[in-house]
Amino acid sequence: MAADRALVKIAGSDNVIPGDKVPGLYLIDQGFAPPVTPECLVRPSSMEQVHAIARWANETGTHLVPLSSGPPHFRGDTVPSGKGAVIVDLSGMKKILRVDRLNRVCMVEPGVTFGELIPALEKEDLAPLLTLAPRATKSVLAAWLER
Repeated sequence: MAADRALVKIAGSDNVIPGDKVPGLYLIDQGFAPPVTPECLVRPSSMEQVHAIARWANETGTHLVPLSSGPPHFRGDTVPSGKGAVIVDLSGMKKILRVDRLNRVCMVEPGVTFGELIPALEKEDLAPLLTLAPRATKSVLAAWLER
């Protein structure tokens, strides 16, 4: 498929899974969204790849379904709602880029979970402002975007 070929150029063949081979956990969630097979699944490993995927999607009119938290997923916001969509799994992007103790802020990639951030902040004698007792597999970025 054209999407597969374009995304392989961006993220590499090991990071693109054709739609008919996408694992079931990407196709359903705990909500009521009916399962829809995506065009493919791509796992970018850098912000440059994320930017290239977004540019490609904009140029081709392809819908992207971003995902960064571990399961379980809720509300149908992490599964495709229509044919031709591409799932972008950001959960492998796990770098904690910066912890600024003085200003009490940190910068993280989208795949960093609360289970990974809390111990890193504890080393700096800091703690995150938690959003409604998030599960350890919840992406920090996703939690704050949902708020």
